[in-house]
Amino acid sequence: MTEITVDEQSAKLEDYEKGFLAVHLVNTGVVLGLFDKLSASEGGVGPDTLASELGLHEPYVRLWCQSAYYFEILDCADDGRFKLAPHMGSLLTDPENPYYFGHRARFMVSHWAKLLKSHPEYYKSGDTHFWDALGYEFSKDAKALTSHLVPLAYRFMIIPSIPGLKERLDAGMKVLDVGCGGGDLMIQLAKDFPRCNFIGIEIDRFVIEDTQRHLEDNGVEDRTSVTLVDAASMEYDGEFDLVNMAVVLHEIRPNTRYRSMANCYKALKDCGEIVIFDFAYPERVEDFRKPEYAPSIKDQFYEITWGTEHLPQTERHQLLTELGFKDVTTNPIFGGAVEVTYAKK
Repeated sequence: MTEITVDEQSAKLEDYEKGFLAVHLVNTGVVLGLFDKLSASEGGVGPDTLASELGLHEPYVRLWCQSAYYFEILDCADDGRFKLAPHMGSLLTDPENPYYFGHRARFMVSHWAKLLKSHPEYYKSGDTHFWDALGYEFSKDAKALTSHLVPLAYRFMIIPSIPGLKERLDAGMKVLDVGCGGGDLMIQLAKDFPRCNFIGIEIDRFVIEDTQRHLEDNGVEDRTSVTLVDAASMEYDGEFDLVNMAVVLHEIRPNTRYRSMANCYKALKDCGEIVIFDFAYPERVEDFRKPEYAPSIKDQFYEITWGTEHLPQTERHQLLTELGFKDVTTNPIFGGAVEVTYAKK
């Protein structure tokens, strides 16, 4: 085994500092419209022109451009004009792109920084706080992180991965979307499968009115609705052909998880189906350095003081089996970073 040097370890920590600064630089570029201006200037633009067009202080803009060049976010021509590096335009100026990074940078700077700063006190006390106490802006920014990615994942990866599900949706199903968020997935599915009806439940009181308005704006309110209710408290009985949970299971607190999932089982008709789309979490400590688990490890670290808990595949299967679900299977997607668990009542 090759000996690890102190220089290598120091360089690793320097990279973490670089990433911290790069996120803040991206957020500044998004907030001030710098990336949008750069994207609109096909041949590049100088810092002086960029500052003048946006009404900004030129020395600051020049330093921002030079730093973004260092981070390889911008390229620079021989005449000193800067332009976006390859693919950075779609990643930093197109909110419709599922890989758009602007929402993530905003969320990290506006919310992660504050909440992570509070971690030491929670580590001492062992207390938890739930995210619904964090206000409307947090709720809105959190929903934006997955608003485009999740519907695309269902359309192109999740539904095709489950034998016969598309055909059953085409024929018409009644679907319960647990933790429906802003309603983006229900809207996409309602448009793709006009014979289906959808009921969304959500515990985030800040999002309900926005979600209902979102359904109406997209013309699907006749087949979709949203209700403010916790899965642990819902009282549906044998009403649904399909229960869906998109990036929700890990958000359910351990002390209500079993009851919530039991209610999902109860809500299904005989032979009804459940689809759980969530992060893949390591089973063993040696798996924590595998790159496919990076999203869940980061998410769990950030959310630990909320009382949330990511479940490895084995525990997820055990939970569903104990509740009475049959034929429990899991398929990895996105290179194994997330998983689709499917079962029948």
